[in-house]
Amino acid sequence: MGVIKKQTKHNNSNRPSLSRSSGLGFMALIAFITVVTVLGSIVMVVSDSSEDSNAISVTVKNMDDLLVAIEVYRTDHISAEVPISLAYLLTDVGAVGCTSDTALSKIKGWCGPYIDPYIQENPNEHITDGWSTAFFYSQITPTTGLLRSWGPNKTDDAGAVDDITRNF
Repeated sequence: MGVIKKQTKHNNSNRPSLSRSSGLGFMALIAFITVVTVLGSIVMVVSDSSEDSNAISVTVKNMDDLLVAIEVYRTDHISAEVPISLAYLLTDVGAVGCTSDTALSKIKGWCGPYIDPYIQENPNEHITDGWSTAFFYSQITPTTGLLRSWGPNKTDDAGAVDDITRNF
């Protein structure tokens, strides 16, 4: 005949129960935290991309405004020179004045300002990029130059990485 085991019932009512449902709840909590973390990261990346996109738009617009002013400055000069610095677009730095050469139908000297009145009143808004960094400007030759934004990293990468460059 078989042996009958006596079943004993342990009464450990003070111990918490470790059932499968408590393990499943912990796993669900971990999964929830992971999903929230990933979604938060995505929102931050999209937000940064949106801010960079806006800053790029501001930068390109400011560069275009300055390039138009540079072109007007160039056409106003007999030798088609570009300004030595962006300051020459706003004021007669060398107190040269404006004279005309009737034989060539050109004007000579500084006949500006070459930037519209809004920019004259708020020059810092237009000589800076969308990240509030001053544009880098260089007269390469008397008739050519370079206008550069250092981009989001605000570092001169010599025209590489994230720099926005216009040659003229």
